[in-house]
Amino acid sequence: MENKKISLPQNWQFNFYRLFGGQLLSGITSWTVQYALIWFMTMTYKSPSVLAFATMLSTIPGIVLAPIVGPLVDRLNKKVLLIGGDLIVAAAALLIIFSNREGTLPLYIVYTAVFIRSVAQTLQQPTIQSTVPTLVPDDFLVKANGQIGSFNAISTVLAPTLGFLTYSNLPLVGVMWIDIVGAVIGSTTVLLSVIPSFNQLSQGKITVSRDLIAGWKVMIGQRGVLQLIIIVSLVMVAFVPISSMYPLFTTEYFKMSLFHANLVETIFSVGMVVGGLILGLFSKVTRLIHPVLIAIIFMGAMFMFSGVLPGNELGFWSFFGFNIVVGLAIPIMNSFLMTIIQKSYPLEYLGRVMGVTMPLQAAAGPVGLAFIGPLAEQYGILPMFMWGGIAEVALAIFAYSLPAIRNISTKNAD
Repeated sequence: MENKKISLPQNWQFNFYRLFGGQLLSGITSWTVQYALIWFMTMTYKSPSVLAFATMLSTIPGIVLAPIVGPLVDRLNKKVLLIGGDLIVAAAALLIIFSNREGTLPLYIVYTAVFIRSVAQTLQQPTIQSTVPTLVPDDFLVKANGQIGSFNAISTVLAPTLGFLTYSNLPLVGVMWIDIVGAVIGSTTVLLSVIPSFNQLSQGKITVSRDLIAGWKVMIGQRGVLQLIIIVSLVMVAFVPISSMYPLFTTEYFKMSLFHANLVETIFSVGMVVGGLILGLFSKVTRLIHPVLIAIIFMGAMFMFSGVLPGNELGFWSFFGFNIVVGLAIPIMNSFLMTIIQKSYPLEYLGRVMGVTMPLQAAAGPVGLAFIGPLAEQYGILPMFMWGGIAEVALAIFAYSLPAIRNISTKNAD
């Protein structure tokens, strides 16, 4: 299958940073509003089930709609899709604004807004990921993916605090206008940027089932990459539920305060930012599979070490230090995996590939929580760190034992 030839835009660096600078600002406003909504539900309803149901609603589009979105990403103009995502976010904000005119907001409206916002993210994420290889030269791809990961991590670092501050100092309607401003910023930078798209509408009517089958055939053709995607998804099945236990681990096992629990979350996010930024140092790496597996081993080792810590202040500060390493490892794993995917499949099929990859990643959290949550209730949190760490290290070793993964090529698909 022959790759489409894409010429880089003139002043490609300015074009790239303009686009993703706008996405960073839009992401910060979006995550700020998301956390403000969480605070609103927490303070208004004071119900764990309300928060749990909202979380479930936010994961459904990534699992169900991503396979449908993938073919659209490959067949439609990417600017339209990115701006469409921003307009969907703005529509969710307007829904809350107009539904809250009398000072009361029904819970079903909040649920609807949370779901709509997640639909927008499901539309934009594979579009962004499939766009990056068309905007930067090949030797900048690892660095670009790392910087995008850092942009996302910066949003997650700032958003909880900004969300609390905005919710505490503004009415909910005012908070929603922040989302609309962010959507305008994101859409404007998309309009000003050069984003190559493949004109595949001439191939006939878009048929999701046919396009998905075509995407699967392309993925199966790169067996090692498909195996690696599955392995990393299994790693996240262990990682997501264990990382969600950080606050309880800090307060219940180490007997530290909520301040210390927040400190762990912060240093983990800071590690992710730094990890993404230093990826430029690895731009000349040719065996891209090695950093992915080494990062998984380091993550697993840190969890294993955490699983034998004493429940005292010294144990806590050791756990704090381990999470610097975990934070650094996550963007290294994700960025090199994304670069492998982007280099292994034809550019005109990347949307469909992302449409398969996203549901696997989105399902990792719920699947892991379904298994590890009950085990933690029965055996305690501490063994979960040890078992999860062992599982991650074992998965990395197993992955390297597979010839198809070990021999993954880093050349662009042709």
